[in-house]
Order: sequence, then structure tokens, then C-alpha cells
Amino acid sequence: AQRDIEYVVALADEGLLDAVHRIAPGGVGSVLDCVGGATGSTVLRALTPRGRMVCYGTLSREPISLPPRDIIMPMTSIEGFYLAAYLASRTLFQRIGLVRKTAKLIESGVLGTSVEQTYRLDDLHAALEHARRPGRTGKVLLDLS
Repeated sequence: AQRDIEYVVALADEGLLDAVHRIAPGGVGSVLDCVGGATGSTVLRALTPRGRMVCYGTLSREPISLPPRDIIMPMTSIEGFYLAAYLASRTLFQRIGLVRKTAKLIESGVLGTSVEQTYRLDDLHAALEHARRPGRTGKVLLDLS
């Protein structure tokens, strides 16, 4: 079932659980986690009973700690999402439709991304080195023109 996103919590000045409980004192029904590690472990505790956590990234490169009681007692569900596998399970026409929808969202400004730096193709090694640096604030692109 499709759900609208009501809040996005960005951790700049307060702890994750404090931020979630300030917005939704009883917890939240759904969480999208692209970080994993300690953040993923913490966000699991922000779910309401029968809440759902979708993990789709490994930015921390650390495993999520899942104490069994944090899953069993509230009957929480945790699932993974991997875009390549999702797209592979779709027909060609479904994939074309997704590309068109995504392009419209980008054109309208709903979706966007920040670009940290663009490199010429002959600077490929510098671009790769930059892309591997932790703490980047945007994409590292190659200019193929």
C-alpha cells in the first residue's frame, strides 16, 4: 500500500529518537533507513507496534543490531529493498513507465540531487578518489563531452 511521507528527520542538532518523539510521540509506522549500523538499530526503536522498517542502504558500513525483543514484542517487520533486483523483476514497459515518472519528478523539481564536483574524463582517477571519500555532500560526476 502506498503511504504519503509526513516527516523527514535529518540529524543535525538532536538525537534520532528525540527528534522522532518530538514529531510523533507514539512513534512512527514506517521508516526508510539508508544508513544501517547504530542509526538503523536506533530507528528500529522509533516504530509503533506492527511498524515497518525498509533498509535500502549501507552508508555506515556497519551491521544493524537487532535485539529479538525489539522485533518480537511490537511485531515489527524489517525488509530490504535493492533497486537493481526490483527493476529486474519488472517488465520492460513497467521500467519505461518508472523512467518517465522519475524524469517528470526531476523536471518539476520534486526530485533532485546535489553535485559536489564534476570531473573531465581524463581526470577519472581523481574523480574515483573523490567519490570514495567519506563525508561527501553531493554526487561526483564525469563530464563525457
